[in-house]
Amino acid sequence: MTIQVAGEGTEVHAIRSDATIGEIHRAVVRSAARRLTGDADEAVGLELAVLDVEGIDAMIRAQTGADVTVPEWLGIPVRWHRVAAGPASMILVRSWPMITELGPRAVVEYKVVTSDGGAAHRELLLVPGQAVVLVPGAASWPADPELQEPPSSPTAAAMGWSHRRSEAVIGMILLVPRFEPL
Repeated sequence: MTIQVAGEGTEVHAIRSDATIGEIHRAVVRSAARRLTGDADEAVGLELAVLDVEGIDAMIRAQTGADVTVPEWLGIPVRWHRVAAGPASMILVRSWPMITELGPRAVVEYKVVTSDGGAAHRELLLVPGQAVVLVPGAASWPADPELQEPPSSPTAAAMGWSHRRSEAVIGMILLVPRFEPL
């Protein structure tokens, strides 16, 4: 279901969906993703997980009305890219490949910045075959399957949940490093 870009760099997929936040969280759990959410992430309403790329398509299919758009290709230059933004917050990502003594890795970095000075920031080191998923948080993980929308938070606002009734929202952001040579 996801379009793959050949080359070395990172794909960013903003998955728009009509699914409820409970359905989105359930799809992430069923994908066998490993939750890495920290205190700073919870403070801005963000859930973070790492999963195997083989689980991406099933995770997307598990959401109702999921719409996979053409990915944004970050490539190799190390600069911040805005992947979602609302009136008072935005989500930025950047990534670059590197070679370690254990083989190729990708550094994936994200930050949620709010107009009131709040922030969450983390840098991850991924091995080939891993991807990062960012979704809005809820009071508990995973959210109750009956929960329609996440609580008001900077992450939810940046992903469009404050406009939920007028259009499909960004249900998740996928960051997929690619290690294939051009």
